[in-house]
Order: sequence, then C-alpha cells, then structure tokens
Amino acid sequence: MAAELTGTYLTLDDGRPAVRFSRTYRHPIERVWQFVTDAEELAHWFPSRAEIDPRPGGTISFSGDPNMPESTGRVLALDEPRRLAFEWGGDELHFDLEALDDRRTRFTLTNVLKAADTAARN
Repeated sequence: MAAELTGTYLTLDDGRPAVRFSRTYRHPIERVWQFVTDAEELAHWFPSRAEIDPRPGGTISFSGDPNMPESTGRVLALDEPRRLAFEWGGDELHFDLEALDDRRTRFTLTNVLKAADTAARN
C-alpha cells in the first residue's frame, strides 16, 4: 500500500487544522480495510506498531516508533469497512474508504492537528 502522497492543508468545518491525503488503490474496499485495521498490514506502512480494539471507545496502542514514545489512544469512530478514526498523540487520524467499484477504493487519510503550527508526522 506504500505510495508517495501529496497532502493538502485545510481547515475543517469545526475550525481545526488538518492535512489530507487521498489515493485510489486497485483493491476492493474489504482489502483496503484490512490495510488500515489489521496490525500485520499496518506494520507495512504505519510508523508505529498499532494494536486496535476495533470499537468506538476502544483502545489503540502504539509502540516501536523511534520518534514517538509508546502511547495509547482511543478509537473515535468505526464504520466497517468505510471509516476508522482514532487519537494519535495530540492529533486525530481519520481513515475514510470509498468503494469506486468492485476493484477500486479511494483511501483518504485526514490528520487533524492539535494546532495550526504543528507539523504532520505521517
């Protein structure tokens, strides 16, 4: 799933700053969902090892990132196979998937920043 992405800085409707990346993959939505929710698949592209309790309010644990101490966050939203949002440090990450057809999926990652002068880590 690794690919070079160009992000767009934006202000969300609630006034929070964010960076958004979007890419279309030649995989069905169910396969892309595995890339964003399965710890073994996440290990191929996400900077931290992440263990997810996949339910709203569930815990997500991060480890193995030399640029970030081990930490935990909370699952903010889960709508399989379309949406996963969780806390990551002081930020939020939102993974949104849209099936374009039975073989292509648009993956959008929105990194909601804690402050406008904060750099996105991913």
